[in-house]
Amino acid sequence: MFRYSIGSGIFISPSGVLYYTQSVGLSLIIWAVCGLCCIIGNMSYIELSLMLKKNGGSYTFIRESFGEAFAFMNVFVNLVFLRPAGLAIMAMTFSNYALYLAFDDECGNPPEALVKMLAIAAICFCCFINMANIVWTLRLQVLFLVCKLAAVSLISVGGVVKLFHGHTEYLSTGFENTSSDVGDIALSIYACTWAYNGWSRTSEILEELENPAKSISRVSFTSIFLVNIVYILCNVSYLTVLSPNELIASPAVAVSWAEKVIPGLAWAMPVLISISVFGSVLVTEFNYSRLIHRVARDGLFMEVFSMIHIDQLTPTPGIILSVKKMQSFRFVLI
Repeated sequence: MFRYSIGSGIFISPSGVLYYTQSVGLSLIIWAVCGLCCIIGNMSYIELSLMLKKNGGSYTFIRESFGEAFAFMNVFVNLVFLRPAGLAIMAMTFSNYALYLAFDDECGNPPEALVKMLAIAAICFCCFINMANIVWTLRLQVLFLVCKLAAVSLISVGGVVKLFHGHTEYLSTGFENTSSDVGDIALSIYACTWAYNGWSRTSEILEELENPAKSISRVSFTSIFLVNIVYILCNVSYLTVLSPNELIASPAVAVSWAEKVIPGLAWAMPVLISISVFGSVLVTEFNYSRLIHRVARDGLFMEVFSMIHIDQLTPTPGIILSVKKMQSFRFVLI
């Protein structure tokens, strides 16, 4: 669950949530409420997954409840538009952070073409890893998970230390200047749920889990609960160092935080974040290909997508030929 949930969101979304709420107090409430909703949704998905015992997640739930037509509409929108856009955002985030150290203030921002080329290269490399060997994929996921935990732990612990030293001047502003616009509140919720995106992904690969009844119930619930705590701690940590205006204006919140808290090691933050987000791209590729494989097995996609590699046992056609891959490139190149 950590592999799916902790990605680019916690390093991007805080500025968006605060921008739309316009107050520290409401932004933290939004993070807590969205986290609670994800916990409730996760519990529902666990129950449904253990009842049906099939891959596919929400696609399978809709298919069993309302039939193939509604299930196809759901999976078509997800695989052709929503998920490719998300994959492109993660790849672009990885690219921006990976190039951060190579382009200092004197050089300016990296060329947009270079950022997009590196993003596409990341998607292609993850595609190759997922096709080549499932063991490599899982080992790399563990390595990238360690980097994710290192990044968020560093931010969380740094924030706690700052709190003990009395740095609460920005947090004490509370609900000052809170936005009363319903549309802005809705957009802040949308930005926040993007960061939590991933809580339902375990149900899409249920058939590949050993002892799913134990794995998906205990591990999934514990993980999403810990993710909620970590996310709130990270947001508090940001606000112990950065003013609301600085946080909103920062293109890389975690890096801005590191430059003020640990200036001597500020270079490590973009490295950890880029590795973390690259891991999210790898996990996303892994998960989406399994969903495509499931849909093809049900006869809603072309039969070629239901095939697996004869030696590696990976859904190679689903990884290479899926519409989402071409759509990801299109979103990156816009």
